Amino acid sequence: MALAFALAIAVAPAAEATSDHPSGSAPAPSVSPSPASAAIASPAASVASAPSPVPGASPDGAAVAALPGASATAPRLTLVLFQKDVVLVGGRNFPVGAAVRLVAVGDGLGAETSATADADGRVVVGFLVPGGYSGPVTVTATASAPSNGASPASATPPTPTPSPASTATPALPTPTTTTPAGPTPPGPTPASTAAASTAVSEGGGLLTASATLSVTVPTGAAQGAVVSTPPGATPPASPSPGGSAAGTARPPAASPAPSASPATVASGAGSSAAVPPAGPTPSGPPAGAGWRLVFGDDFTGTDLDRTRWQLCNPSFRALCLPWNDEKQVFNTAATNNPNVTVADGALHLTATRDADGQIRSGMVSTGPWPASFGTPPAGYRGFSYTYGYYEGRVRIPRGNGFWPSMWELPVSSGQGAAGWPDTGEMDVFEIPGNNPTEYHFTAHWGGGGGACGHPCSPQQATISDASADWHVFGLDWEPDGLTWYVDGQKMGRTVTDPGAVKNTPFFVIANLSVGGTWKPLGAGVDASTPFPASMDIDYLRVYQRS
Repeated sequence: MALAFALAIAVAPAAEATSDHPSGSAPAPSVSPSPASAAIASPAASVASAPSPVPGASPDGAAVAALPGASATAPRLTLVLFQKDVVLVGGRNFPVGAAVRLVAVGDGLGAETSATADADGRVVVGFLVPGGYSGPVTVTATASAPSNGASPASATPPTPTPSPASTATPALPTPTTTTPAGPTPPGPTPASTAAASTAVSEGGGLLTASATLSVTVPTGAAQGAVVSTPPGATPPASPSPGGSAAGTARPPAASPAPSASPATVASGAGSSAAVPPAGPTPSGPPAGAGWRLVFGDDFTGTDLDRTRWQLCNPSFRALCLPWNDEKQVFNTAATNNPNVTVADGALHLTATRDADGQIRSGMVSTGPWPASFGTPPAGYRGFSYTYGYYEGRVRIPRGNGFWPSMWELPVSSGQGAAGWPDTGEMDVFEIPGNNPTEYHFTAHWGGGGGACGHPCSPQQATISDASADWHVFGLDWEPDGLTWYVDGQKMGRTVTDPGAVKNTPFFVIANLSVGGTWKPLGAGVDASTPFPASMDIDYLRVYQRS
């Protein structure tokens, strides 16, 4: 068996993010990492960085290296079990800029990585523990002592509040399992038992600190997403739109189809929905140096994480009334909401029709919470980003009038779509339910004329039936262009129009609209339209270049 690990990161504050679909309050700060390099412990390892809270204070069950008699400036480690399966390591008091080697071992486990101490002498890494493991995990950090006799950095960092961005470490396969996929929602989980075994050494020209934590990881615990391109993915002929020195772009590999005997999603999800396959889900941004996962949700629980998602978005009017003559009302009920459910490893946005004919459906977004929506859920933070790769693994419903989509709007756009389309919009995909092989992808921006009544970049391609097959849809937003992907293949042209390529924070959205003025819907909802029916989402993720 083996441990997997993430890149070491330094924590610094960063701004939060907040169409034919056409935004509000100031965003809250989030935690954003700076890049660092890592050594690979095994040929099978895949490496990625991810934002992580720094364990400045010792949570329940944490192990802290604190050797009696050690100086206050001696290097020390704090270990805490994060999200049931990640041993999060916070190191401090290392020499500024020192290369720190971190080795984790357990009963039959082993991995190592390296990190560079930040300006305050800190490092943060995570080691992903395989599901079903129960026992000790010992982490030892070693760095060269300062040659000039200076003391290691001793600044004690503050404890930032965990951001909505999901902490995720790449999974390293064990001999009996394949690499599981997916980030998990943030928030430390108390460890089982913190062992008393800790040590600090400053001899022999080396600075060493170690700590041991006893952990029990549930079998089947959700594990981190693999950010590097999966083995066997074939790079396209064209280079990465970001112009990376890494050379040829390699988009994510295609997702496997659902297993032959899928489990049925909970009642009300509609149209023969099925759980995503239990195996790994190859995913991630196009190849290039230094991608990191900054936000993600694998929807592995039974409830939507309302600290990260709202059920409307600030471009909509009060009561989440729709645009484009859509026939649905988006259900924003905080509890017992049949239109937004999490079950069997997926998010289900379900369209229903009441006895009186009113159609209701579901939306999730990470936009800023406008005051007109009332009091936000406790702890809601939202998320936004500038430049990166937004990806989701989705299956849509088939039926006249269904209009599923993944898209993005800027934080700066006003509520009620004020400023749209000048503020911009990026549509990752729109697919008409009456023709689920017809994939549309578009950017919208301001100005005169244009195919959409304003400048836009409508593109269209034919894909396999999106109501029968799961597809991974992605949009790579770089300073010099927008590039779309489906199942790892670049689609259409890279849009480089200056009006389309914005440089302000955008937030992410996914929803199932029903009916409207979008021409590909044809006649729209009719007597044959099946209710209930759901847009099923295995995961939604955002990556950025380091």
